[in-house]
Amino acid sequence: MELQNQLVRYERQVARQTVQHEEVTEGVLSDLLPDLARIVDTSGTVFLRDWEVTQDELLLKCAAKVTVLYLTEEDSRLYCMEMPLSFTHRMEVRGVTPGCEVLCSVRLLSADARILGPRRAAIRLQAVLSPRVYVPAEESCPVGVTDGEGVCLRYTALPYRAVMGAAYKNFTLVEDVDIPEDFGALQSVLRAELRLRETDVKLLPGRAVVKAEAELIALCETVEGGSRRMQHRFGFSQMIDLAGAEEGLFPAVEFTLRSLELDPALDLSGDSRYLSLSAGVILNLELSRQEEIRVLSDLYGTRQEIRPSYRELRLYGSGEMQSCPASARERIEPAVAAVRILDWQVQVDTEAELLPEEGQGSLGTMVCLLYEGEDGGIYSASRRVPLRFALTQAIPSAAVWADAPELSAVISGGGIDLRLEATVSLKTGEETAVTVVESMEPGEAYAPDGYTGLSVLLRRADGAESLWQIAREYHVDADALSQANHLERDSIPESGALLLIPMRK
Repeated sequence: MELQNQLVRYERQVARQTVQHEEVTEGVLSDLLPDLARIVDTSGTVFLRDWEVTQDELLLKCAAKVTVLYLTEEDSRLYCMEMPLSFTHRMEVRGVTPGCEVLCSVRLLSADARILGPRRAAIRLQAVLSPRVYVPAEESCPVGVTDGEGVCLRYTALPYRAVMGAAYKNFTLVEDVDIPEDFGALQSVLRAELRLRETDVKLLPGRAVVKAEAELIALCETVEGGSRRMQHRFGFSQMIDLAGAEEGLFPAVEFTLRSLELDPALDLSGDSRYLSLSAGVILNLELSRQEEIRVLSDLYGTRQEIRPSYRELRLYGSGEMQSCPASARERIEPAVAAVRILDWQVQVDTEAELLPEEGQGSLGTMVCLLYEGEDGGIYSASRRVPLRFALTQAIPSAAVWADAPELSAVISGGGIDLRLEATVSLKTGEETAVTVVESMEPGEAYAPDGYTGLSVLLRRADGAESLWQIAREYHVDADALSQANHLERDSIPESGALLLIPMRK
């Protein structure tokens, strides 16, 4: 008599961390730019350039471009100071080795600047770094015994969502973006943002085809000196190789930027009538499968003594993803009444407040507006707005994010009415644990117990023991005991209930 085992192979996530990194630096104006008088707004983009994995350590190599919009004393034209910077972030991650698969994303959390002098500004940037590290794993799961006659077995269904593979791909996105006719010719791009999201994933043997949409948002300066916001959307697709990819798996796609360049380009007439976009992109792909394995959690002998030993079996997987709508309304009363919205940006927090007992959650967002005041000046206004959403089930903790919330900003009575609409995604890290039989040692056959001449024994329940425990005490089959008393196999009979115990003859 031996245990039968089944080998379960999957990708174990040894690390999933979200950390914040802060950089403080000093920016100096180019000789071609006029002196600083008032900073209007500060924004930026964070890029992931590379990473290195050593024993128990992960080094992320990043870059950023901070954009400071400012005014001078002489005119009301917006000027742009760009500050490129590079930084590294070292993380201690137990269990990481050079052979691990790493998926990582980075994004800007906040950026601000203050004037140090007419040609200098202090700049502070906060970035969010989110690495995930995978290692191949396998677990031996007991699923039965050979020659199980005279042995009563109990099984437990162990559901889990196993990560079957993870991979990334670097590629370059190139697009010529037409400028709307009413813009006229462009002088420069003051700042730009590129949002990427997948629209469909088709899985083929050993590879995946990812269809996605890019949305470019740019604040541009025209040759007349005005500022105009433009948005442009276009689709693209990428194929990524991943061993084990096949139909029926659940894909999770994430994009992060390596670089972003956007410049006005001249047409044949010599005017800037379109923008030339070039973006380095990292595509992260995770594939998971919903599994359920029937494992052997307990056993005993009905004819002879069997002494089992136990262990805890843990399977690490990727939890199910939930998506739910979120919305928020807010009003801003600026110091100078607004007459025209020039541009806006929305930054979303990395952590949400989850209130399972109330069936809701809240995800903080920072809305930053650039507007023209009634006095003709250009101003900025910021407001922290909570995105509220309903929880469909109790979740103690989860990774939460909202991609590209849609913002509606309407001027009313000099104030600005904000409305945010977004889809919030929640994904739990999943760890499933159960006690299973690790080994068993057969003993001697049971000696006559004084009941061998009886076919049925009456036994009063104490209200604490399960039917399985009572069956083990009398060395009878648990199914026979449950059928004789019309009870479930693992039920706990009420205290005082009289049980019929079919005995061995």
